[in-house]
Amino acid sequence: MTSILFPGGNTTTAEQISSEIRFSSDLSAGEKKSIENRRGKVSACLQSLGMNVDPNNVPQIAVVLSGGSLTATISALGTLVELKNQNLLDAVTFLPGCSGSTWCMIQLYDKGDWTQNLDSIAKQLLDQWASLDFELTEGLQKLIAAAEQDNYSLTHLWAYIFVNFIVKKVNEKGITSQRVICESGSVPYPMYSAADKQRLDTKGRNDLGTWFQNTPHEAGYPLIGAFVNSEYFDSKFSNSQLLEKEPELDLCYLQGIWSSVIADPGQLISLMLEKIVEFLVKPYAPPLKLPTTVLPSLPVLGNLTDVITLALDLEKMVKEGAEGSKVILEKLLTVLSVVHDSVSYKLVKWMNERWSTNDVKEKANLVAILTFLLPVEFLGLATPVSKLLIKTVLCLVAWIWGTTDNFLYKSGASVPNYLTEKEIRYLIDGGAAINSPYPLILRKEQHVKLILSFEYYPIVDPFVGIKQTAEYCKVNNIPFPKVEIDPADQSNPRDCYIFEGENCPTVFHIPLFNRVTSKGTVQERTVQYNPTRLQYTREEIDTLFDVSVKNVRNCSLKIKDKIQQMLSN
Repeated sequence: MTSILFPGGNTTTAEQISSEIRFSSDLSAGEKKSIENRRGKVSACLQSLGMNVDPNNVPQIAVVLSGGSLTATISALGTLVELKNQNLLDAVTFLPGCSGSTWCMIQLYDKGDWTQNLDSIAKQLLDQWASLDFELTEGLQKLIAAAEQDNYSLTHLWAYIFVNFIVKKVNEKGITSQRVICESGSVPYPMYSAADKQRLDTKGRNDLGTWFQNTPHEAGYPLIGAFVNSEYFDSKFSNSQLLEKEPELDLCYLQGIWSSVIADPGQLISLMLEKIVEFLVKPYAPPLKLPTTVLPSLPVLGNLTDVITLALDLEKMVKEGAEGSKVILEKLLTVLSVVHDSVSYKLVKWMNERWSTNDVKEKANLVAILTFLLPVEFLGLATPVSKLLIKTVLCLVAWIWGTTDNFLYKSGASVPNYLTEKEIRYLIDGGAAINSPYPLILRKEQHVKLILSFEYYPIVDPFVGIKQTAEYCKVNNIPFPKVEIDPADQSNPRDCYIFEGENCPTVFHIPLFNRVTSKGTVQERTVQYNPTRLQYTREEIDTLFDVSVKNVRNCSLKIKDKIQQMLSN
């Protein structure tokens, strides 16, 4: 099925099959209200800059914030602060975010009309992110409760431990808490990007079904035209009818969906193993001792003592760096094979497959997790934390993220069959597709004329988001300017690029580290602010914030001139 939103695609009549689900290419009523009420503020802002604005033709401007983990969080804040200082923030209608930039957005929208007193809000947030304290107890309680749910996945661990650790907050509000302030028109309309993992894995980033979004009003596939009210996201549906209403997902968990890709899978696995051991295993693991009894309800292992002995030998060899650990691991796998459905067997099998590529630290963390699991499974030492660990290990070895009830299950609506056949969809970070959330604001119904794009992920390519978007638009016949980059700029970009074309939005592309605001330090800073880092010093935070502020300041006159030119035309 081709797009229902652009010429040449199949068409769909707007359908409201139930009060919870909507099938339409149009914007939601709540989004329309937010945009309409925002129009007056945008017009007043541009008039204050000396521009003549037709109240019936107020330009729609979007600020696109890329992903980039904590680097993006801090940089996005600096970007928005300086847009405010340059009297440009109130001219913005849409604010789509991806991955780490959503961490900043959530904490801003939590303040209500955050565009007021933004300097003092920014100071408070910078202090918070520099702190070493975070809400571990609260996060662990949320995680233990989540492990009781059918849809538990690694996203819960990522949200309540990792995101909590990074932003120092467990936000228990729902996304619908942002509706009132958005509908007032006081703030830009926020949009948070995600990707449908099944579709991304099979069809890639350019497929319209890959893209998923969350807004204060709806969640769904914007380029397909299928949405569910945000308070019903992850509730159970069949045939477009609500079967079971689940509590609204909290914003901490949603941030887990939106930011679950900060590195390649190998780096991410290593990071997760480290934190699982730090926060779950070390504080709660029972000592591994030779057994005196075996639970009668479990299959007989032949000799459980051999299993424990092998695990202890493996632990000792890894700790001492002795050779032969792979042989011990394979013996353990053989002994455990008689209980091949056990979590311990699945973990050992997964360890065995990866052992040659694991470094010493990863091996030690894996063994620590195993020695926690064995007494839990075979000696009946079950606790809430051990139950959590069992579920986490099962998700880890199967690499399960973002398990979500599919509101389109058996819907029978005029949407692609691949979206209606499965009861479960897996949603992940939109940055896994394109690290800048352009697809969320390229629908013709949004009438976006100017895009201010800020790229915070230079470790890969300071132009990766916009180049991928240009390809995506070409494949899907979506108007977008031609993007040509001088190869010499790849490692030392300019501070601002302007891409224009006929019948398409004008795009300002502003790389984080550039030859102007990071003169002579582009490569050094690119390495320093690696997205796998989850904590920066206060000095590093201040430097990053200042760089992002200067980037906006340096380009502000060009931005204002372009807006004036658009209004004149």
